[in-house]
Amino acid sequence: MKLADRIIPVPQNVTEGENILEKNMSYRLVCDLPGESSLGQRAARRLEQALQTALTGNGQVLTVTLTMGDAPEEIPNPDQGYSIHAEKGSVTITGFGDAGVYYAVTTFLQCLHQEDGAWVLPAMDVLDYPLLKTRGHFMETRYGTDCMELEDWKQVVDFMEDHKENQLTVSVYGCWQVQFDNRVSEYVFAPFKNHPELKTPVFRKYYSPAKKDWVDVETLAPMYEKDFLGELMAYGRERGIQVVPMMNSLGHNTLIPRLYPEVSAKDENGEPTLTGYCTSNPKTYELLFALYDEIIDRYAAPNGVDAFDIGMDEVRDGRAFLAGDVGRLRSPWCKCPECAKKTRGQIIIDHAIRQMQHLKEKGMRTVYMYNDMVMEHKTAPGVIIPEDRTAMFCQALEKKGLMDVACLDWWSYRQLRETFHFETIHPELGLRGTLKPWNGYYNWAFHVTAVRNNYHISRMALAENAEGMRSYSTWDNGYHRNNQTQADYAWNHKGTGRPQSATARYVRRHFPTAQSKANSAFLLMDDVLRFRDEKSINNVESSRHEVLMHELVAYHYTYYRRDQDYPRNFPGEKLPKLRENAEFVGDLELVCQLTEQAAKLFGEVAETPGCDKTLAELYKYEMEHVALLCKDFLTLKQLDELAQAYENTKDKAFLAKLAEAAAAQKNARLAHLADMENVKDSYVIPGSGRVQSIPMQYFADIEKYVTETPAEALKLDFTDMRHAASQRFHWLR
Repeated sequence: MKLADRIIPVPQNVTEGENILEKNMSYRLVCDLPGESSLGQRAARRLEQALQTALTGNGQVLTVTLTMGDAPEEIPNPDQGYSIHAEKGSVTITGFGDAGVYYAVTTFLQCLHQEDGAWVLPAMDVLDYPLLKTRGHFMETRYGTDCMELEDWKQVVDFMEDHKENQLTVSVYGCWQVQFDNRVSEYVFAPFKNHPELKTPVFRKYYSPAKKDWVDVETLAPMYEKDFLGELMAYGRERGIQVVPMMNSLGHNTLIPRLYPEVSAKDENGEPTLTGYCTSNPKTYELLFALYDEIIDRYAAPNGVDAFDIGMDEVRDGRAFLAGDVGRLRSPWCKCPECAKKTRGQIIIDHAIRQMQHLKEKGMRTVYMYNDMVMEHKTAPGVIIPEDRTAMFCQALEKKGLMDVACLDWWSYRQLRETFHFETIHPELGLRGTLKPWNGYYNWAFHVTAVRNNYHISRMALAENAEGMRSYSTWDNGYHRNNQTQADYAWNHKGTGRPQSATARYVRRHFPTAQSKANSAFLLMDDVLRFRDEKSINNVESSRHEVLMHELVAYHYTYYRRDQDYPRNFPGEKLPKLRENAEFVGDLELVCQLTEQAAKLFGEVAETPGCDKTLAELYKYEMEHVALLCKDFLTLKQLDELAQAYENTKDKAFLAKLAEAAAAQKNARLAHLADMENVKDSYVIPGSGRVQSIPMQYFADIEKYVTETPAEALKLDFTDMRHAASQRFHWLR
């Protein structure tokens, strides 16, 4: 493997020579670092441990010098830059700041490797630095993160450490609408000592082939129950990674206004809507700032964290904000007499300013806020935030002296630049900004490929002088390619190249002995999971990805729709389309073929010596999952046709075939659940297991219904088989 591929992320400048290590070699480490550099001292310890492992002889000495020096002129982010010069007998590792020292050692450890049992270190000259100042991930409060123990979070930090990333944002509080269990999806990840009532349960419901039993557990999120956010911040700080807390406000906000209706937004009659806040009520800010202060005082300040994220995205009217009246339209925009005097733009901006003022007074040097409620953002075809909010927001920031701390977080998860939610991040306004790609939020539901999104996001970030790039995600090692190529793009966009080049490099790093098969498998994966390719979001023709995600996955049937029953009729709701749209059925059949081919290739890669077996098996699993989703609905169509044949002929042979087809898909689902438990991390399993147990139980119920119900009593209308559903099926949903 070439040195340029071995170094992660892709370095800016590197030249490589012959191996400089010899048999029976020893080392001498010279550290010339400022004594107060704790990050540098940790880098020195990592370096010494590696040298102790590799150079254990008593022969020729390799002198390794770790030092801090001056950066070359005009390189960006010089405090994070470094150089390495390695030749026969000596290595000089120079950081241009504390972070640069740490990254330099990380690179050295990537270059020092074994080949055929012998340690190798190439002669080299490296000059490297990141093009973007902040790089990392935002971790949503959702399925997966709600089950992560401290060690799981530490593994995320370890990944980021290896990839020279420096910012992990953790959502402490977030809310969505009613979904599973007829409950609002609400999450609190930190216990508030003065408000212990702010807590939310985590439900784990799925069938476990390993246990040969159902899992039925109600608990609290480990981060809340064991109160380890501060420990995570400390662990990140030791590795040059700032762990930033996020609490959403106004949007994605139901728990606090429901528990404290006094601060809730009010409707025209003065009744609490139980979503959003009354921003004219002083008690709103007494409560919010008490919560913010506790996070800062208990967790952030003791660990040197000087950034805070207030969210503020997707503030809009909606339904299913409260269990029991999912069809009622509720608004987070307060209509009390005082708030009614303001436009929505004034409400959102005044609310943001008040929070930023307080957080700046608390020592926060950066306050992140999503862009979509104050700057141009095409949230739906033809919907654009009025431009006057831009001027209002900038004027308010300048008036209150907040331009130095406010940092807008621009998000778009589309794969093409032309379909982003915004034309520009307006660098001419002088606002700080960071961009947010989409790296795999729906890990419990469906695999996402995000290399193209990362390519275009990083390209725009550099062109418009953004300071950072952090993904929107939950953590799943099945998204390893998304996460690693994001690190490459955020550090060195040009050197990483176009998406195909980024994937080819990823293959060389992890599957060097099966590159042709691995590249072919990823090409198939990216074709199957592609997003829409149109040039305008006004073209609403669905892409293959959107069809698979929003029409096949059981999870998406937990969303309330005004034109559908609630709970939704899964999977019968989709049968009319299967009956009437031959092109849709043909595409499902094609996707099955393509994903099975990709899974076969990944399986062969997994068995090839020299390849990363764990990663290959994860990708194989993801492709098998897509194929199985398609087969669920192809099987539904088959069951419908067999039912019609039986109704036409009354030949019970068709009933036997129907039960056999249902049993076959049930068993395929059970086998896939077993694979999930074998290849997925434990914290991912409850969310994924529940979503996958739903179709498994559906086919189990159909098999039982057909085999145990007298033929004359059967009701075989597969547009709606809820009469055949078991209590277990309803319990899962």
